[in-house]
Amino acid sequence: MELPPKGKVDFIKEVFMTCEMTQTFIFVNTKNFAETVNRVLNQAGLKSYIMFGKMSKEERDSTMEKFRKQQINVLITTDLIARGIDV
Repeated sequence: MELPPKGKVDFIKEVFMTCEMTQTFIFVNTKNFAETVNRVLNQAGLKSYIMFGKMSKEERDSTMEKFRKQQINVLITTDLIARGIDV
């Protein structure tokens, strides 16, 4: 089933409101869509962050450390970074 961007964001939000998850990754195609999903999830009270390829190594390391320490519930990242994540 193909959804428009707003439908995808609504679906993601509904999943988090329905299912109890402690931590998860969401992989998206673009930084802009990652920012949209992040904004919606933060407005819904979830601690989410964005990680993408153009961040500095220090920023990525800091974000991953927060995720490991469970200070972040949802890590939204572009699919480009998916190849190099070590949790």
